Amino acid sequence: MKLRTIIIDDEADALDAIENILVNDCTDIEVVAKVDDPVKALEIIDNESPDFIFLDIEMPGMNGFELLENIENIDFDVIFATAYDEYALQAIKKNALDYILKPVTIDDIQAAIKKVRINRTDKIDNKDRFRDLFKDLSTVTDNKVKIATVNGFELICVHDIIRVEASGSYTVVLMKDGEQIVTSKLIKEMEKILLDYDFFRSHRSHLINIRQVKRFITENDGEIIMVDNSRIPLSRRRRNEFIEAIDATL
Repeated sequence: MKLRTIIIDDEADALDAIENILVNDCTDIEVVAKVDDPVKALEIIDNESPDFIFLDIEMPGMNGFELLENIENIDFDVIFATAYDEYALQAIKKNALDYILKPVTIDDIQAAIKKVRINRTDKIDNKDRFRDLFKDLSTVTDNKVKIATVNGFELICVHDIIRVEASGSYTVVLMKDGEQIVTSKLIKEMEKILLDYDFFRSHRSHLINIRQVKRFITENDGEIIMVDNSRIPLSRRRRNEFIEAIDATL
């Protein structure tokens, strides 16, 4: 028996990519509709009663989470197709059936569909599960800290910090958008502030956001490559702690 699905994404290329894989490589799936408007998708879901949907997260007008909040009885499975921030993915992992990262691949989609088939023994209302997801997402996106500056203070989301670097009697906070915030707080004070948010003191002058690490290389006594391609030294005595910190976030 074929499972019925709806693809919801505001990007035409993404819609076509998922549909092509389903049509050509997943012959046990029927694509009921593909929709680029989340508001229209609500009506189609209600009329078609799909077994599962592929749902983009970031869409104009109504994002994927808001779409789900507007459905009273979620008796279908959801596979998120997203390029969403890694912090949010931790919440999605815990509460959604599955997610695939763009650009999508055949293997990812087939693996997600396999989970759908395993989960289809009974149709259940997933509202509570997604309510937990919304709560967790709110938590990971709203964590802010107050950073004192020369002219006052700034409130910044801790998950937007890539790293913190000591600079004489000051400390520089480097953000994902390229902004650099200079604070009179010492790096050891910043370490205390960020202790509960997956930050790691890799070196006496460097405090890094573990979730913004891209690569680790062993040359030069060990260097950490961050998402902004900055190269951060790793104290040899802290190498095992660093590996453990990385593993704890996976």
